[in-house]
Amino acid sequence: MVLATALWLYVSLIRTYEGDILVPLMVVPPAGQTILSNVPKFITVHVRTSGFNIVNMRHGNRPKACTLTVAKLRSVGTEQYVVSEAELLTELSNVIASRMLSTIPSELTFITGTPVVKEVPIMVPYNITVRPGFVLASPPTPMQTAVTIRGMASAVDSIQSWSTKKIFIEDAHESAVVEM
Repeated sequence: MVLATALWLYVSLIRTYEGDILVPLMVVPPAGQTILSNVPKFITVHVRTSGFNIVNMRHGNRPKACTLTVAKLRSVGTEQYVVSEAELLTELSNVIASRMLSTIPSELTFITGTPVVKEVPIMVPYNITVRPGFVLASPPTPMQTAVTIRGMASAVDSIQSWSTKKIFIEDAHESAVVEM
């Protein structure tokens, strides 16, 4: 029975099948710029190959990340780039050694731009109640007073401070160090 099952499994897996494989996607922006649009973490690639290869790519030896260098892509406007399905399949051929039929998404669009760098103060929200007869001598102070943020001007300009996790302490009666 075991031998018959193993033989059936072997014969089934050497046949050609179609299946979907998830491939990680990495996008490298041009020097001094950042990607301003949403980039999927994975691309779904529809492949035609043996059952062994499909099982291996899904569960065993998963494909490496497909790396797209934006500077090498077709520009469709100022700081806008498009990757067609044909170009995507060409790049994926370095990662997947099987016949690829299509991808989801079938086209990728990237918008790049120069990031804005801004330093904002760190704010510590807290709620500390002290034991009767004690006084809160000073509010919690972070070890670092500011953080540097980097991103799109439309997002970064609206950030005026960076908040930590809220501190709740009841019955405080001595100094304490809290991890934030």
